Amino acid sequence: MHVLGLIVEYNPFHNGHLYHIEQARKKSNADVIITVMSGQFLQRGEPAIIDKFTRAKMAVLHGSDLVIELPTIFAIQHRDLFCFSAVSILNSLGVDTIIFGSESGDITPFLERVTSENNHREVLDHMIQHQLKGGKSYPAAYSKAIEELRIHTINDHLPNNSLGIGYVRAVSEINPDITIDTIKRQQADYHTSDLSTPIASATSIRQALKQTGLPSSLAELKATMPDKAYQLLEQHEGAFRDLNDYYPFIQYKLLTTAPDVLKHIHGMVEGIEHRLIAAAKKANTVTEFIDSVKTKRYTTTRIQRLLMHLLLNLDQDTVHRAINQLPHLPAVRSLAQSTTGEQYLKQIKQNRPITVLTKVTKDLPDYLDIDIRASSVYHLFHHQDIKREFLPPFRYERARD
Repeated sequence: MHVLGLIVEYNPFHNGHLYHIEQARKKSNADVIITVMSGQFLQRGEPAIIDKFTRAKMAVLHGSDLVIELPTIFAIQHRDLFCFSAVSILNSLGVDTIIFGSESGDITPFLERVTSENNHREVLDHMIQHQLKGGKSYPAAYSKAIEELRIHTINDHLPNNSLGIGYVRAVSEINPDITIDTIKRQQADYHTSDLSTPIASATSIRQALKQTGLPSSLAELKATMPDKAYQLLEQHEGAFRDLNDYYPFIQYKLLTTAPDVLKHIHGMVEGIEHRLIAAAKKANTVTEFIDSVKTKRYTTTRIQRLLMHLLLNLDQDTVHRAINQLPHLPAVRSLAQSTTGEQYLKQIKQNRPITVLTKVTKDLPDYLDIDIRASSVYHLFHHQDIKREFLPPFRYERARD
């Protein structure tokens, strides 16, 4: 049996994602597709535009057999930890292949980059630390060290390429027997803000939804998504989320919490809490807030992730305890599954080191209990929607070929 793993966010699901699933299934000859997906909050430090169960349903309706939630505490971390935790889960679930989308479309330069990094590990780490002490952000320090060592195998400034390096690195550390491959991203660039058809960037879709809503952008937007995914999106008109929606709560917390307490939030280092408090006193929007806080060292994404830790009250000790359980997490949660996925879970139940939960129990591991907290915060504007958290996964009866 061939088991394919995908690592996704589907924010929201569109034609490019459908292309990725279909091509990955063909390339791997997969019998089962397991998808690890970020939940209510995402790797770049943002809320998902629609909730995790709707996005998981989109995935299963369009080819995935099992959608596993990447626990929030890992989903909102920097690239390497995000990738390591997702690959760890897929490995525990028995995948033999992982295929990611990239701007490159060729796995060779990714493999060469990670091999070169491993061969220069001690010198590379030393050079990165030197750059960090000089005030650079980690991505900038990493890029500078790579440049000085003349490790130029791939453009790591492109977002999907960057994640791809993280995935390949994680596979090399966790289980080199997993086959890893990539499929070229089609048509729209990751950050493109203009809608293009039939494949648009998720960024442009989100922008259209927040600025004009579904009715105003109906025809053009509809052409970028599979019909079933679009129909699910229609059900959430008026409930699309972005970081600005949560800024009043972030602002309130910064203005009412003592700096000595704030400094224990994960990522709150070097006295940045004082800078955040000063910004919260003046900024009316999260964009204004970030613009007044960011520096070469503190990038927009790093600040957004810090704000997520603040919003969810994740302190350093809590995050470190969760990280220490990697790569051997005892349990994860299914958000949606096809009948094929269910059959696979039955087959592996006795011989895999991880439990796949299909309901919320009273004795959840701490890192999964945080997902319930995250949903409570996510649904502050429609609190009745938290009820979905306690129901079984969406189940889809996949038609047999």
